[in-house]
Amino acid sequence: MAVLVATALGLIGGGWSMPGWLRWKLACFAGVMACGVGIRLSLIGHFRTWAAMERDGPTAETNAIIRHVYVRSTAILVLLGVHCGRGDSGVLKPD
Repeated sequence: MAVLVATALGLIGGGWSMPGWLRWKLACFAGVMACGVGIRLSLIGHFRTWAAMERDGPTAETNAIIRHVYVRSTAILVLLGVHCGRGDSGVLKPD
């Protein structure tokens, strides 16, 4: 992801003849990858809580954790949708 962002900013390959729209797409793709990592990290807490609920039964605390993970994961998915709508789905392509 860092290499994609660095390439998009011209820190890597600044002398390459790469059009601006392609640099923009590389940056957006790095954002999509970051959303994927965020979703994975969010789900780790979710699975740990499910394991605790299976072992000890549901409690108010574990239910609150599940609700919190749902909200955080939904926010990441919305961010992913924004990235896809901004250019990764082919909206920003050359004429």
